[in-house]
Amino acid sequence: MIRALIDGDLVVGRSVGLDTGPPIPEDLIGLPDDALRFDGRAIFDARARRQWHVDELGRKRLARADGRHQVACDWDARLVRKQDGWRAATATDDLARPIKLECRRRIERAMKDTATQVNMQSYASELLARMMIDKRKLSADDVAALAIVRAGREWVGEMQATARKLIAQAVDDFSDDRHWPDAPDGLADLVSRF
Repeated sequence: MIRALIDGDLVVGRSVGLDTGPPIPEDLIGLPDDALRFDGRAIFDARARRQWHVDELGRKRLARADGRHQVACDWDARLVRKQDGWRAATATDDLARPIKLECRRRIERAMKDTATQVNMQSYASELLARMMIDKRKLSADDVAALAIVRAGREWVGEMQATARKLIAQAVDDFSDDRHWPDAPDGLADLVSRF
């Protein structure tokens, strides 16, 4: 006989041969432990249940208790901690991290890394300072470089805004190029100088 190791109403494991814990009915043996619950009398299949009282560790419990938050969700729904408790994860939650990583990957592919971006910004600041302090006119190449640095900065902002939009809309084919703005002309050449 297979018996359940329980923690309150949760089935947290199984034992064979030990006479501790309630028996798991034969027809429930194939279910995962987190699909099972103990109601104080017997182990039962909790997969049809939609109302849970989530404890501080994010475990779906049967009964109300201090520190537990009521959540309506499937038994196997992933939960997300919010400021005042828990809620069921949404497609937006599941996509946020990979979309942000895709955005970063695309920015770094175009602009190498953060150090390159900082160096480009420093270069632009140096050109502007030289122009203001020395009252010199910038060369056509310097003016073009400044324009590309500005366009690159704006493009990074557009990329981040695009990532936020893709997250909000839960776009699952977010890696498709059609969703992302193109890097500005001349950026690759300027980046190669740093």
